[in-house]
Amino acid sequence: MVTLCGEIDIANISPVEHELARLEGVRAGDVYVDLRAVTFLDVRAVGALVRAREHAGRRGTRMRLVCLRPFTLRMLEMVGGFAVVDELPLPTDVP
Repeated sequence: MVTLCGEIDIANISPVEHELARLEGVRAGDVYVDLRAVTFLDVRAVGALVRAREHAGRRGTRMRLVCLRPFTLRMLEMVGGFAVVDELPLPTDVP
């Protein structure tokens, strides 16, 4: 899981892209990007999420975004194709 916060725009996209790159090690199942604390996304940030989603899909992984803010949801809806949920799954006990 990657958790992002604050304003994400061209001025601070490099650390965001670095965090999203951490997801590249996941080879199957779901990966989550928590956007609940994000207050603003610009087009470059949405582009980074699109690229991360495409990389995940090529590995057989589904990228799910956790998002509640109306502005962020509208930005993601314009691009389309994102799996957006409103909460993280509960941890499960693994034997």
